[in-house]
Amino acid sequence: MKKILIASLIGVCFGAMAADYASVDVGHVRGQAGGLDSRVQTVRAGTEVSGVQLGVQDRTARFTDGTSANSLELTAGKAFGIVTPFVGYGRDNGNATTQPFSYELVGASVGAPVAGGFAYAGAKTRVLVSNGNPKQTVEYIGYSYPVTKKFAVNVGVDRSFQTIKEHGVTAGVSVNF
Repeated sequence: MKKILIASLIGVCFGAMAADYASVDVGHVRGQAGGLDSRVQTVRAGTEVSGVQLGVQDRTARFTDGTSANSLELTAGKAFGIVTPFVGYGRDNGNATTQPFSYELVGASVGAPVAGGFAYAGAKTRVLVSNGNPKQTVEYIGYSYPVTKKFAVNVGVDRSFQTIKEHGVTAGVSVNF
């Protein structure tokens, strides 16, 4: 688990070097339907290459029972106005109750300038999940407000359902390159 986490963080860091933006968010996630609460740290980086938006996300959750889980997602999307549909590949490194597994995902996001900042919303879902691995669809909404030309503060809320049922609130910072 430690080796995978270290490799994931190295990948995110090297990815951020070529990125248009990088962000770090922390949050509190409340487990639903008997799920555990957790504190999460999410690192994201993204860039646009030949009109295709590429992204990487590394998310680590530390649960109230002392266990943790980590996932890494790579996505590619194409903006059509304010809407960006995307596809991706993820790797969940498991925890005390699940074994590591891979999954594909599809989703879409919308975003636009609002009141001097940038508002966004979207949804993504795991597809082709097999072998009893947890299914998850996540809906999210957030706002990023620039403090300087290159630095912004972020806030967001999210909700997931299917096998994994959670509600989360996050805050963080982002840097534009």
